[in-house]
Amino acid sequence: MAVSGTLGETLAVHASSSNFRDVLPLFPLFGASAPTELRASLHGGRAQFDGMVTGPLANPRISGRADVTHLAFDQREFDHIVTTLDIDKSTANLRTLAVDQGKMHVEGQARIGLVDWKPEDSSALSASVSVRGADIQKLLVENGYQLPVTGALSATVRVTELSSPRWSVETWMRKTWLPTTNISTAFAPMSP
Repeated sequence: MAVSGTLGETLAVHASSSNFRDVLPLFPLFGASAPTELRASLHGGRAQFDGMVTGPLANPRISGRADVTHLAFDQREFDHIVTTLDIDKSTANLRTLAVDQGKMHVEGQARIGLVDWKPEDSSALSASVSVRGADIQKLLVENGYQLPVTGALSATVRVTELSSPRWSVETWMRKTWLPTTNISTAFAPMSP
């Protein structure tokens, strides 16, 4: 880790690690307790952050670019995640986001309200995300469904509120096979 600047004012930060536990000793600096369990880990990967920490330690604002490879989160594996972000204790703004997992590529942006660095069920949310190349069979299995469907899924999802979601989805399926049908391309717009 390399840090330069004035603590409590502006710090330029370059951090790189192969273990998220490396950051746990920093929690007391911000008046917080380190979590005892982490939902994310790196499986042979690396996490890197380049950015700025501005303002007092009791209420810092973090801006920069995070780049993570081989991330495991809630029993799901991601090959690569990169985002440019602005975060403070009340808002997380992912200005850009790109995620790769096998042949699937996700990109977009999101903004979520926080309460002391954590989202709540009533947190405001807005997001626009596009997905392409998602393996339909893998998505079904990961979410507990056993259906004889194969193919690739692409979608654009827009969400404007979390507590009372307003959303729209545009879905494309390519080279999809159902037991009685072979679909070359299908398009289905959806909204509540």
